[in-house]
Amino acid sequence: MTDVVTRITRSIPFRVAVLVFLALFLLIQLSSVRDLVSERRQLRGAAAASIAASWGGSQTLLGPILVLQLDCPWTDADGHTGVTSRIVTRLPARFDVDGDLTTEVRRRGLHAVPVYHARLRTSFEFAPPAASLLHSQCEGARLQAASVVFALTDPRGIDRIAPLELASSKIAWIPGTPLGGAWKQGVQAPLPVGLLAAGGQPIALRAELTLRGSDRFTVLPSGGETQVHLTADWPSPSFDGAFLPVRSTLRPDGFAADWTVSELARPLPSIFAGDPPTELEASAFGFTWFQPADAYLQTERSLKYGFLFVVLTFAVFFVFELSSDRRVHPVQYGMVGAALCIFYLLLLSLSERTGFAPAYLAAAAATTLQITFYGRALLDGWARAAILGGIVTALYGGLFVLIGLEETALLVGSFALFGLLTLAMWLTRRIGRKHQEQPGEAEPQPV
Repeated sequence: MTDVVTRITRSIPFRVAVLVFLALFLLIQLSSVRDLVSERRQLRGAAAASIAASWGGSQTLLGPILVLQLDCPWTDADGHTGVTSRIVTRLPARFDVDGDLTTEVRRRGLHAVPVYHARLRTSFEFAPPAASLLHSQCEGARLQAASVVFALTDPRGIDRIAPLELASSKIAWIPGTPLGGAWKQGVQAPLPVGLLAAGGQPIALRAELTLRGSDRFTVLPSGGETQVHLTADWPSPSFDGAFLPVRSTLRPDGFAADWTVSELARPLPSIFAGDPPTELEASAFGFTWFQPADAYLQTERSLKYGFLFVVLTFAVFFVFELSSDRRVHPVQYGMVGAALCIFYLLLLSLSERTGFAPAYLAAAAATTLQITFYGRALLDGWARAAILGGIVTALYGGLFVLIGLEETALLVGSFALFGLLTLAMWLTRRIGRKHQEQPGEAEPQPV
């Protein structure tokens, strides 16, 4: 009975089944590490939200917009009269923005979050409201008040707004707007009603704003023609929104980008009764402070190949087993697999403090040395342990290169797997052949 059990436990199918079981068990552990990466990423998101709550979040510059408050007289069937107030909003005929954005890093615990200052120089002009426009809203309409409105998605980020420049005069801004919805949070500058009632020439205005924000900055193409020029010291912007820049220049120390948008590309009129529609907000454009392949994303990418690492390392030990009289116990396989899993914990914890590349180098070197010295004891010799260490080093080196490849990672990874499978097929081509031949049995001689 003992001989039968020994024969079964030493058979190749049984040993392969044990290795498959161990590999699947370690896959569950790798999933737990992946969950830990997601948890740490959520903590970083909470840190970013905490900084944005006190500094300023994503900013969208809504406006400028001309708000006209009309008095509309009415008479009912019984002869009673009265006046109803009505608001008409008008977009500018031209809107130009020249902005400089500078980045600084704020920290919350281990997490570094980029935030920005935006200095925006704006110029715009409105066509004067004709009498026909006023009377189209109601018969006998009278212009009661007018103001220029700038709204922001996060008004806490307003650092400073210089007085609105109108010809040779300057008009101070006051907080709040007469509008609702997304346009409620912002500032307004009252205009002289007599200037608008005079009609004639367009009303040219200038304003300079200094804002704080984080993560994203966008501008609303509110003008009949909108031209925006932005420069920033962030080298990896992600241009997004409804319109991409017509020109952009990326440099190691920042970028410059230009947008030109016509009202024809924005299928909305320039005059609204009441608040501007929400569809107007969807036409905003700008960029996000993109952080390419941060430590959490790179760790997550490396985890996708964790199971492959376990399988390949087990396969190396198994080939060494088949080519010698040494046998590796399942517990010892489990120890090697545990070392491969702990590599990711080392990588995650170190990368939060040192960055991904130094953390990867330290974790890979420590794990490779650990497996190599352990392999020396299991395989009874430095020669095979050195081969094992070289293979593990090559695997970690290849993984590091693969993580850095974004667009070609799938192509390179597919060819690498094909090559590894080809090598495994060649190394295992004689497995079990010697058991099919009886010892001492002579080959048949031709007749």
